[in-house]
Amino acid sequence: MRIVSYDFEDERDYGWLIQGNSVIPRDFLESALGMSLPKDVRGLLPDRELVELIESVLGKIPVESISLEELHLGPPIPNPGKMICLGLNYLDHALEAEMEPPEGMPIFMKPATALTGPFDPIIKPRHVEKLDYEIELAIVIGSRCRDIEPKEAYEYIFGYMILNDVSARDIQFMDGQWTRGKIMDTFAPTGPCLVSKEEVGNPHNLRMLTTVNGEVRQSSSTSKMIRKIRR
Repeated sequence: MRIVSYDFEDERDYGWLIQGNSVIPRDFLESALGMSLPKDVRGLLPDRELVELIESVLGKIPVESISLEELHLGPPIPNPGKMICLGLNYLDHALEAEMEPPEGMPIFMKPATALTGPFDPIIKPRHVEKLDYEIELAIVIGSRCRDIEPKEAYEYIFGYMILNDVSARDIQFMDGQWTRGKIMDTFAPTGPCLVSKEEVGNPHNLRMLTTVNGEVRQSSSTSKMIRKIRR
């Protein structure tokens, strides 16, 4: 299952990406199923029975679709409760930064105001001189959890998406901590879609690739994660 959020005729909605470039809008699927669906993606994710029903009918019942080119894609989860980021969790990145992998778990947060769509411009604040990029695997928690064991983690994960952890490196290094250099508007492009964990399969065997104007700048794998997803 691949879920996209989009703006169409000045309204925000979501739907399902099928066959590469076609989207079944939420209201189209509602009509085909004869039932109401949650108004936003966050309302859909915890309802596993509903998600399984939708998975079982996509591609099997006639539903009208819209071309992806007609839609302006936004972040797949436009209203997250919080975005928790783990710093220096890839061996390749730690070596690139000439830093020892941390013994602890350096956490920083990104606010919802940093979110932007996958193809939207990244705004460079005028006081920032060194803007940088980092490809990240974003883990989308589907239902509320607290104090769980690592072995239980996948029960609460809905799926995965791409996140570009944009950073103002000069601000980050000047401050000596990471918050201000990573929280500015548009510093968290995500998408283009949220992919269910069932479709992804093994999340620790995914290629991670970043290009800038056609030039490969980052090429690694989620297998290089220092701390794995369960932790």
